[in-house]
Amino acid sequence: MSLLGKVSRASDITTPFAGMAPLYRLILNQNIQDSRIVYLSNAPKEIAGLAALEFSHKTFLGYNEFPPGTVALRENFSDKNHKINYIRMLLEEQKPDLVILIGDNGERDPEIYHQIYNEYSSRTRIISFIHQLYSTAEEPIFTPKFLSKVGAKIFKEQIGFATPIEIAVELRQQNLLDQKSYAWMIQNVAPYIIKEEKIKWDGLKPISFPHFKWCNDFVWKWEMTHELKPIYDKIMSSCYSK
Repeated sequence: MSLLGKVSRASDITTPFAGMAPLYRLILNQNIQDSRIVYLSNAPKEIAGLAALEFSHKTFLGYNEFPPGTVALRENFSDKNHKINYIRMLLEEQKPDLVILIGDNGERDPEIYHQIYNEYSSRTRIISFIHQLYSTAEEPIFTPKFLSKVGAKIFKEQIGFATPIEIAVELRQQNLLDQKSYAWMIQNVAPYIIKEEKIKWDGLKPISFPHFKWCNDFVWKWEMTHELKPIYDKIMSSCYSK
């Protein structure tokens, strides 16, 4: 059986990343009978015996209409290798033809996905997307320390993104997203992102560029078309200003 494995992480349990939930649904629908989605997080499953974070993750995913999937949190708070070991377990047990890894550069996702690529790419097709939330450069001197965070560098086989639109473009080019689904992202998600105000008053609405995001390492790698130019301009204006 061909298995399309999708491993992701819920990096924010309060405000949804604009367009990610519908993108996941569209990806899943490409081969829904033969696919599995996993929301993989380094958050502990329990704190003081209470599964509060597991509940909050599941609540967030359900409220924001993410497709059903397995929520995998750390069983042991001291387990530093939860993510990589869980992905290894999935690959060994399921033996998928394709795995799409989606993470961010806030912690160890680039390093973990690179290690998985080195270990399994000879037998499984692995595509890694890294949300470049943080710059690899030091924050501007006037940035308060508690808001300062240096992002991890991505590896050459990994695809950096600033919005879900770039994931849709890449998957369409690799024939992993059909034209109808791709067009839906361009027609419905891209305009929402383009119109996003620089100052967000409502933290409950889906956003693409939260106050802490500094994606100046992001590099556009796709052919420029008329339909992509507005989202490209939005990304450039948002990622290269702080």
